Amino acid sequence: MSTVPALDDAVPLGRAEFATTRAWSWSGTVPGAASCVALATLVAAALLTLGKPPYSADSWSYLDLAQEIGTDFYHVDVIRQYQFEPGYGASFPPLLPVLMAGVLALAPVGIYAGSFLNLAVAAATLPVLTRLARLVCGRPAVGAALFLGLVGNREYLVEVVAGRSIPLALLLFLGALAVFLADRTPRRDWLVGVLAGAVTLARFDFLLGGIVLGVAVAIDSPGRRFAALARFLVAYAATLAPWSVYSLHHFGRVFVSDNTRTVLLAEPSHVLNFFPTPPPTLFDAPGRWLVKSFAHVRFVCGERFPLALVSDRMFLLLVVLAAGLALGERVAGRRTGGQRARGHDQPPVDAARVRPPIRLLLPGMALVVVGLSVALTGYKPLRYHLLAVAFLDICLLAFIERRFVCLASPRADAALVAATLAVAVVPTLARHVRESGFVPPTRLDPDLLANADDRAAVAALDDPRRARVLFLEPAGVLQSYRFGAQTGVDTYVDPRNLDERSAAELIARYGITHVVTADRRWRERLGRIARIEPVDERLSLLRLLPGDVVGPGELPR
Repeated sequence: MSTVPALDDAVPLGRAEFATTRAWSWSGTVPGAASCVALATLVAAALLTLGKPPYSADSWSYLDLAQEIGTDFYHVDVIRQYQFEPGYGASFPPLLPVLMAGVLALAPVGIYAGSFLNLAVAAATLPVLTRLARLVCGRPAVGAALFLGLVGNREYLVEVVAGRSIPLALLLFLGALAVFLADRTPRRDWLVGVLAGAVTLARFDFLLGGIVLGVAVAIDSPGRRFAALARFLVAYAATLAPWSVYSLHHFGRVFVSDNTRTVLLAEPSHVLNFFPTPPPTLFDAPGRWLVKSFAHVRFVCGERFPLALVSDRMFLLLVVLAAGLALGERVAGRRTGGQRARGHDQPPVDAARVRPPIRLLLPGMALVVVGLSVALTGYKPLRYHLLAVAFLDICLLAFIERRFVCLASPRADAALVAATLAVAVVPTLARHVRESGFVPPTRLDPDLLANADDRAAVAALDDPRRARVLFLEPAGVLQSYRFGAQTGVDTYVDPRNLDERSAAELIARYGITHVVTADRRWRERLGRIARIEPVDERLSLLRLLPGDVVGPGELPR
């Protein structure tokens, strides 16, 4: 019998085999190439933004804390909250300052420590998103597209370069989400608990979100829910324990945060406000508290959050993609009698390896709580919504991938990466260069490492070690947060609600010795509170003469 196969049984060496070979090649190349493109984009973004970093008050406060980690833990020179006795920090949790202290121990880079650390955090976010994309839709290259969407979000890019904590919290929460989706073993419960605790130590407003992750762990553990929740809570509490010990020692509270007063007050407030007498809270005026909270929730969730979505080009790109695919599928369905065709060169998705995207709804509960905490505090900047935007991007991609099988191909992944690069990243970097200019990051700015005006102000003080300097805006050439972080002089930040009477109370209560203000009206008010004399007109530095401070009750009404 002949062993030569019949012509009818032979597999033609033509278009189909070539397409399969080509698809295999794309499948092996696209994820690695997409990751390389994503990292190269992050490097390019850093080169365009590090020459003129957008440092803020929070950036200098993190540096202030980081410089004290190895000496007097969490001592502060910049007093920005007036809820507790000054001297130790309660405005920020410790994870980012501790990591910045590690950077400072390796190199004396000052304020740049947060920027360099956040660039590493951003780079670490890429493999986490790649892992998450593999779990959600089986396409690791999609994670690179999500990462490019983050870099193309100006709020995220500014957070990274400014050395603030949201990129770190985002990385840890996405990591907890990836671990949650990966398996159901007891090890998962422990690790999610540690990561949820670390998220809380990165940002106070993620406290409830971390707890709800524990609820998700319990729901996702049929038959052993109590044991799973117990493991999570033990890991969560152990991670938070160092901060609780510090909080009990310095403030007598299990978990201190300057957000607590803002949430509990019956009237809209700010964490920097100073109140000579305690204002009414939820427990004194529950009706007023409900009205205030509803107004905050309505504003943040009804106006700021939609604005965050509209300003995120990655989200808009995915919405347009989903709409286009739905329209194309409908047209193709009419032509083929309702049948959807799969391309010959498209490898099938292994459904057994892909976790159902519906599972993302469980950690989504945590995001609802995080959004609620942001709304209750009244935080309005769009940067506070970055985690929710990234989460919705993941859910939308999961929907597209499972609903439209025609997208499940390596070439479609490459097209998504290219589109994200063009639609999100390039316009964002172009806008930055247009508005801020391009300053080559060839060296660290000496003015940001040791400001000459700050040094001159310290030299003008009688005794810098005992001086207490209150900044009243506008302060002229000096900046309160930078001054305190760079000089170590006790610096009191201008409360948002300060008037003449409360200023007299603040000066008397905290023993203010000097005031910095370039405002003529504030100088007139200070003249009624105390006898003042100018120390340096260029620096707008005034001295309050001891023994001549008028009490608030002595001021004319």
